[in-house]
Amino acid sequence: MPSTSVFGRELELDRIAAFVRAVPDGPAALLIEGEAGAGKTALWEAALACGGTETGIVSCRPVQSEATLSYAGLGDLIGGAIDELAAGLPAPQRRALDVALRLEVGSARAADHRAVGAATLSLLAARSRAEPMLIAIDDLQWLDRPSARAIGFAFRRLSDEPIRLVMTARPESTTTIASEHGDLLRDRRVERLRLAPLSVGAIERVLRERLDLTLPRTALVHLRDTARGNPLFALEVGRALADAGALPGPGQPLPITGDLHELLVQRLRRLSSDVRDALLLTALLAHPIEDTLARAFGNGWDVAIDRGRQAGVVEATTGTVRFVHPLFATVVASEATERERRDAHRRLADACNGGEERARHFALAAKGPDERVAMALEDAAAQATRRGAPDAAAELAELARSLTPDGRPHDVFRRCTIAGQARFAAGDSVRALEHLVEAESVAAPGSERGGARWRLARVRYHHDNIAASREILEQARLEAGDDPALCAAIDHDLAYTCFAMGDVRATRRHAMSAADLAARAGPEQILAGAIAQVAVADFMLGDGVRTDLMDRARALEDWDEPRPALLRPSVAVAHVYSWADRIDEARILLGTSERELLERGDEGAMPFLWYHVAEIDCWTGQWERGLARAVDADRLAIQTSQEGIRTMTCYAAALLAAHLGRTDDARTYVDQGVGVGTATGHALGAALNLGVLGFLELSLGRPDHADAIFQPLVERARSNGFDEPGTAWWVADVIETAILLGDHDRATALTEWVDARARAIDRPTGLAVAGRSRALLAATRGHVDEALGACDVAMTEHDRVRIPFPRGRTLLVKGQIARRARKWGVAREALAEALTVFEQLGAVLWATRARDELARIGGRRAAPGDLTESERQIADLVAEGHSNREVAEILFLSPRTVSANLARIYPKLGVTSRTEMAARLRSSQSPGD
Repeated sequence: MPSTSVFGRELELDRIAAFVRAVPDGPAALLIEGEAGAGKTALWEAALACGGTETGIVSCRPVQSEATLSYAGLGDLIGGAIDELAAGLPAPQRRALDVALRLEVGSARAADHRAVGAATLSLLAARSRAEPMLIAIDDLQWLDRPSARAIGFAFRRLSDEPIRLVMTARPESTTTIASEHGDLLRDRRVERLRLAPLSVGAIERVLRERLDLTLPRTALVHLRDTARGNPLFALEVGRALADAGALPGPGQPLPITGDLHELLVQRLRRLSSDVRDALLLTALLAHPIEDTLARAFGNGWDVAIDRGRQAGVVEATTGTVRFVHPLFATVVASEATERERRDAHRRLADACNGGEERARHFALAAKGPDERVAMALEDAAAQATRRGAPDAAAELAELARSLTPDGRPHDVFRRCTIAGQARFAAGDSVRALEHLVEAESVAAPGSERGGARWRLARVRYHHDNIAASREILEQARLEAGDDPALCAAIDHDLAYTCFAMGDVRATRRHAMSAADLAARAGPEQILAGAIAQVAVADFMLGDGVRTDLMDRARALEDWDEPRPALLRPSVAVAHVYSWADRIDEARILLGTSERELLERGDEGAMPFLWYHVAEIDCWTGQWERGLARAVDADRLAIQTSQEGIRTMTCYAAALLAAHLGRTDDARTYVDQGVGVGTATGHALGAALNLGVLGFLELSLGRPDHADAIFQPLVERARSNGFDEPGTAWWVADVIETAILLGDHDRATALTEWVDARARAIDRPTGLAVAGRSRALLAATRGHVDEALGACDVAMTEHDRVRIPFPRGRTLLVKGQIARRARKWGVAREALAEALTVFEQLGAVLWATRARDELARIGGRRAAPGDLTESERQIADLVAEGHSNREVAEILFLSPRTVSANLARIYPKLGVTSRTEMAARLRSSQSPGD
């Protein structure tokens, strides 16, 4: 326990000690809050002492002048661990961290701030495996944003690692910190320790131990009240009393001001001008290294700073100078005149070796617009961009813009562009749009303005309005002229914009143009994306799976290139595979994509990936898992301000909720998804949500409501060129709805279209839909045998792809047709198996349908040996000696489903145990049985 240097904080010290020593319990954070001078740093140092020799301790003490520099805090915390643990880092993370912390100079590729965050997580997790860790950050409000982003990214993803995070901050700063360093403070694992004022007894000990000052009780009470229990304030009051050499009489006020700031001002004013000058330089320099300060100060530095030490204002260790309390730095800077501060910044700029800090000092020394300073800031912004610090890059570019002289539109264009792109990379789309709009307004006609509009459209696409983005891109394309690389990039984005708006023919046209231009002029990643777009468009237009194009696109793919998930070739290929009944391949590709992107810290890509994985979970019958994933995707889309993507995450959640029969949840997500799709122009997403609503109405037995939703969807899809049955999963519902409403001509036309397209490309799901639809149509004409034969054809197609829900629907149709034809045995077996499928899936609305149909069956009761196909498979495997869990794994069921089936199988066979069932099945297979 530290010591005598901390007075009156016994309870706080006990809590801190308990918190730190509980490191093995897993990650947690403690925020010590208190006003300036309350003793936060002393308690923070006590926390370090509590760590002991068995805990790895990393710490940083940022100062106000450091808050604008990139990765200053992160370098202090983890810089020393990189070489030791680098071998375990994925290559993208190691490279990003090296570039961010300036360990790799002259890299050909900029660091991605998301990869820096992922690398921080990897390093902390790796180090905590060797020993429990204590991370300590004093004065969190001064931690630079890039460092806070990386540390917050890592901390939020820690699960059971033995890591404790101790931070200090002023209460008045926590609102600002929460907005800038949200990941660090909004986590539920953050505890707060608010420091109360010290007691009279504690103040008495502070004065006696630090100043050797003893006061009468009445004077002590007055002093404590004047200082409001603040130990630093109390010390300054006591020092003023000692300097005055007189104590107040009984009932007399203390002969000093009641303001701590004024006390510090008076103390500093007693120092000589050269000492105050040395202190001002120290207060303004982010990294107060003595060599730099000495160069800026000139002759007499050693004498001046030594007097500052003797006055108890600063201390020096290992070549650096630090104020004994941050308030001294604040007071020194605030008391200097504007002219003195500008002069100090100029001298520091000349003394610094370069980079962000030098550029900032030049900016703060400037009296007005100055192109030389603006250029230095622009260069520093480019360096910050390369280091993966978009917040810092944006601030530097904004400073450069503010110092750009009038009459230099090209410089304004360039600096606004840098600021806009940096703000967008940092997740601030609103400010990004402001800068990019200004860049467009001053851009020269031609390719410069075309490029400005292209960048503006990209932000509009992801931020708020896809339709507006398409219009801007079309204007950009006209401006781009004969710049092939820019034209390729614009066409590439136009292809995706058109796809989101449901215009597949325009998608292919722009994708082909982008691929042709990029093949001649690059860049390679535009070529890869454009080729993948062509493959997707060809698939939608009914030309099947273009494996040649997809393989080529994936061969060119560069995961290190920052790109939205929807523009990545592997993700596009996964979509095609899932629509083409190659679901296992699609799931593998999406899993690979997720791993690659998470290695690079690209959490923003997850909503789009997870929506599609949730959709696959729906097809493969993993509905509860899929719904949880879709809800997570939607929540993350909200957190990462991806409003346009929410139309897809809402669709996925609605789809799973509708299949599970959770009608209220499904409607809520549909309403949100359609609303977002309409507001942003994401017509494809809105249509998918409406398709879910149509399916839900059909499931509830309201075909008239479903038909009103479906008809415009079908017309829009066909008019926009969609000719692939795999992309319109709801076409089966459209056909069934038309049949229920007696519109047999429309149902027949749609069935023939699905059948023809599915046969041309050998699509099992499409052929199964066509078979079930033919069965329903034949039944309406009274052709029972034809209808049952069509059901059997459909079942054969279902067996080619493991998608259980459509299989259950075909069994239900077969049972309904057989029951109406009084084929009781066929009906009972089909309906019982359909009920098993629906119950296994949790399809409550459809399970109710199957039960109702079973209840209508007349004729003989089921014989003991009348098992459904699913029951027969389970019984045979159990009879062979497999456990319930083994049967579940073989048949892709849950153990609970196997148990439920056995509970039905035993009575049918007239047995009570697994052994009896095995014997019964063997006897039924023996000759003459």
